[in-house]
Amino acid sequence: INAEYGGMTDWLEEKDEESYEKYEREREWKKLREEHFNMGYREGISKKREVALQDGFDKAFPLGSNRGQALGQLSGFLIGLKWIKGNESLSAETCLLYTSPSPRDS
Repeated sequence: INAEYGGMTDWLEEKDEESYEKYEREREWKKLREEHFNMGYREGISKKREVALQDGFDKAFPLGSNRGQALGQLSGFLIGLKWIKGNESLSAETCLLYTSPSPRDS
């Protein structure tokens, strides 16, 4: 065949190999690009969740802490008032029990 077409078959075979190599390179490049894009996307989502979670904690913790402290003070005041008003049967230990959180509150 080479003799008939003056070497045209070799040229076509080389062209096919070049085309195939180019196709393989482009396919590999596309695969790498997609993998890195997906990896970056996942990392971005994870980082955003972490930041949002921390922001929520930073905003809510002082509020919860202040409310807990206020409720504790109110509870202490009411138990002290009850004690002062003549409920002698209420001992200091009982007062502590009323102000201590129960195990199920933990």
